[in-house]
Parts: sequence; structure tokens; C-alpha cells
Amino acid sequence: MEKDHSAYRQTDSFLGRLSQTVHSITAQICLTVMTCTITLEVIGRYFFNSGFTWSQELCGLAFFLLVFLCQSNTWQEDRHIRMDIFYNNFSPLFRRISNFLTILCGSIFYTAIAFEGISGLEYQFHINEGTMELEWPLWPFTSLMILSCLLTLALLARFTLKKLFGKQS
Repeated sequence: MEKDHSAYRQTDSFLGRLSQTVHSITAQICLTVMTCTITLEVIGRYFFNSGFTWSQELCGLAFFLLVFLCQSNTWQEDRHIRMDIFYNNFSPLFRRISNFLTILCGSIFYTAIAFEGISGLEYQFHINEGTMELEWPLWPFTSLMILSCLLTLALLARFTLKKLFGKQS
């Protein structure tokens, strides 16, 4: 049985295709890094009675990238978190209201994250703020977070404008 396509999918646009590509690449890389790191950690603990001090940090950074870089496609594919048992029983009007509130809250949330990231980015860069164990600079991760939030906001805005002013089928 084939799954219905999401109403939010925007593969007719550059942003929608970019979101899918970023999701695919990020998921493959981050899940591979996390799996290999955790496997090495388990082997190290089992055979040598000692793990690696950097493994949790690396997995945390990979998870951070996975969440933020995949968020726009997760929304686009209608796989965001909600209580489907209730949502599916809503009337069409209540679903539209729920979808509108989701877009509104998501827009506020991603705008706040992007704003905070932008306001702290220069400071992180100038003091060379980094991770504890790996001593990697944090500003590249913050930059990716900001870009991801901006991509998600662009997709939310495009979808909303298309619904408000586009042709209704």
C-alpha cells in the first residue's frame, strides 16, 4: 500500500528539492557516524574496560545536525510530531485551524532559534568557542542551524502564501 503524499510537499520548488537532498545526505552521514561511534564505544568498553571520552560529544553533535538539518524535510513530508489519534478524528475545519496554528508556532519557534543563533554567532567566532573534548569550533554548527531554520521558514512561508493566494484545486 502506497502512502499518500503530504499536502506540504514542495518538490516543485528549488527549496523543496534542496530540503529533500539535505535530509538524505545528512541522515546517511550522521546515522553512519553515530552507529560507528557507538559501536566503537561498546567494543572499547567491553574489551578494554574503557570508552572514549569524545564519543558522546561526537554523537551529540551528529544528533544535533541530524535534527536541525532534517527538520525542513520532516515538516515537508508531514512527519512532524502530533497526536494522529486525535488529529485524524478532527473535522476538516478544525484540521485547518490546527495546521494554521502549527505553521504559526513553527514560524515563531524557528525565527527565535535563528535570531538567537545570529546574535551569538559573532561572539562564538571571536572567542573561538568550542566543544569540550574534540575542541571543534561551535560557529560552523551554529551557522548550519541558522541556515536550516531559514530554509524551514522559507518553506513554511511559501506553503502559506501558496495556500492563501494560489489557485485552489
